[in-house]
Amino acid sequence: TKKFYQIDLRCEKKLKKLLLKIKPGHIFHFAGDCSSTDFEKLLLSHVFSTFALFKVIKEIEGYNPRIIIPSSASEYGRVSRRKASIREDCIPAPVSLYGFSKMTQTNLSLFFARQGLDVVIARIFNIIGEGVPVSFSIGRFAYELALIRKKQKSPQLHTKSLDVKRDFLDIHDI
Repeated sequence: TKKFYQIDLRCEKKLKKLLLKIKPGHIFHFAGDCSSTDFEKLLLSHVFSTFALFKVIKEIEGYNPRIIIPSSASEYGRVSRRKASIREDCIPAPVSLYGFSKMTQTNLSLFFARQGLDVVIARIFNIIGEGVPVSFSIGRFAYELALIRKKQKSPQLHTKSLDVKRDFLDIHDI
């Protein structure tokens, strides 16, 4: 059976107590905010929660779980259309506060990996699932389809260019 625990990751005392209790071998650190434009909120959810997690894990003697940190295409900013995909050798150049906060989280994760933590940065782009913000195309489509189903909107989806190709991953598969 799955158990879920809800805590503020920045509360180090509670986080340490929980980790000592359950000692997971893998931690998928998917906590964060992908829709805010509030820089302080983005830093709190991506950078400070990640720092607290790493700090607490380092304090627990003999404990070194694998920590998976999700990256974001937003870290790379606008990538040339000539490039078919974003590659590891692309230089991060975020153009949004979200992208900057995720880039900072990645750099913090790399720092702690060099300190001995077992950190994996997963390049997971185009995640879909419940709660995708309407600022993302998939979230917007879902929102419009819900309105159409409720007969609150004409049966027509509004899109930007359909020339772009993307792969999408369901959060449950990840």
